[in-house]
Amino acid sequence: MKLNDVNLLKDLKDLKYLFHRTCTNMYHSYTWENGEKKPMWYRHPDLSKMAKEAFEKGEDYFFCKPKNPDNPNGELIPDEPRYFYSLKLELDEEKFEEVFGKWNGKECAKALQKRWERKMEESQKDLEEEKDER
Repeated sequence: MKLNDVNLLKDLKDLKYLFHRTCTNMYHSYTWENGEKKPMWYRHPDLSKMAKEAFEKGEDYFFCKPKNPDNPNGELIPDEPRYFYSLKLELDEEKFEEVFGKWNGKECAKALQKRWERKMEESQKDLEEEKDER
């Protein structure tokens, strides 16, 4: 399938091949120096510490996030991989409706409400885990 040919996009199965997944919180745990692997050094001390720990465990990568989302350059804590998805093809409104179906306002509002509730539950769990760690 050519990426610029919107007409070949028939349903959701076709659409899934056009998404590109990028991990947003993955860091390398090692670098090559004089032909041998060494733990990666980062300017942020938490990154260097986590890289060293992952390197000692034999892992190639590690994942982390800011402890305080309002301070992304502050203390970091280990995390699960987080992904950003982008579509390799521009969809116009007509093709979007053809593939996904037309949503009326109520259905869209319900879907957004459920998404918001899930995000709030995840945030609450994160806060509880932080309290337990203290």
